Amino acid sequence: MATDDIWILGIAMTKFGKHPDKDVVDLGADAVFAHRVDPASGRVTGSSVAYRAAPGSGPRHLASHPRLPVAYLLAELANTVTVLRANSDGSFTAGATLSTLPAGFDGASYGAHIAV
Repeated sequence: MATDDIWILGIAMTKFGKHPDKDVVDLGADAVFAHRVDPASGRVTGSSVAYRAAPGSGPRHLASHPRLPVAYLLAELANTVTVLRANSDGSFTAGATLSTLPAGFDGASYGAHIAV
């Protein structure tokens, strides 16, 4: 993506290229949706699935890297963080997925927020 795009990831606004988008995480749909926003009117002009998470993982929060076209997706139900690379078409490609829990953990745990 070009560096002048504006993306809003969760509640944080980030620049990934030249087209303003709003990315919305949907726990129930196991997806991140990208909503294209017209900069002049502020209206949504289109929507698409930017990333499809693992079924039942429950993506909860998305945080962007301050300088790189990368975002971090926290999955509440799976207790994982997935590194997502931002693509020029507004979608994301998954990289590594890491557990938020220590090895051998046995108990209830639900991730809710990630900050970079």
